[in-house]
Amino acid sequence: MAVNIAKNAKRQPTETISLNDNGGTGYVIQFKGPYPELKSMSLALKDGDKIDGLVLRTWELTRTNADIGLLSLTCVEGDGTSGEGGDASSTPKKEVWSLKSVRNDTSLYAYCGPSEEANPNRYQLEMWLKETDKSLADWYQFKDGTGATHSLNQKSKQVAAKMLAGIESVIRFYPLCQRKRIYADVPNDQFSKLGFIDTPPAPGLDAKKPSGLAKIINEYSWLKVQDDCDEQSDGMWSRIESWMGMKMSDGSWDEDLYGKNRWPMPLQ
Repeated sequence: MAVNIAKNAKRQPTETISLNDNGGTGYVIQFKGPYPELKSMSLALKDGDKIDGLVLRTWELTRTNADIGLLSLTCVEGDGTSGEGGDASSTPKKEVWSLKSVRNDTSLYAYCGPSEEANPNRYQLEMWLKETDKSLADWYQFKDGTGATHSLNQKSKQVAAKMLAGIESVIRFYPLCQRKRIYADVPNDQFSKLGFIDTPPAPGLDAKKPSGLAKIINEYSWLKVQDDCDEQSDGMWSRIESWMGMKMSDGSWDEDLYGKNRWPMPLQ
């Protein structure tokens, strides 16, 4: 958005050019005029506004004698990041990565496996839970549809004992990898791959990130679970993306449910 110059503001010849912290060229443009007018002009300014092909970064208003004000606008070239041209909606000013933990409650049935003897058996456990004869259930036994009596295998008994103690699930924690980027304007790409299997991209060269981020990313299978875009109080825009990881040794996210060609609802 172009800077709206106050009616009685006069641009001053005393402008400066300097090298900013990002290695780009910085400019200071000054206006003098009635303090109330410059104040209204200042409060309407936002980081990213345009003036004479430059991008506004900050401003400072000083009240001088006779209720006159001096407004200094600090600007940069291009998109405001490196002094080079670009699109403010596609080039982030800042990129920060973080790692968090997410609680996942997994049913005890997850311990069940394909072997009827070597693993806890889900069929046996469900039949035992439905057994109404206490004399059988107390001994980890159940009757099938024909009336025949069966006993839980040793592994199923171990899980059944947990169920008797009131335990229905086990707590596990997954890593949550999060990327936050700051833009001068609304970012032009939202909801990308949200809800799909997706490996987090490599951080930008200047991104702030945990030291072990690359190792964590390589050890897990990832599902993208967040892609939020919001305007901040300073007029900048933030985009926050998050990926939930599953340990490779525990498997990976189900391609039928989260893959590129995931099942439609309803399944036909």
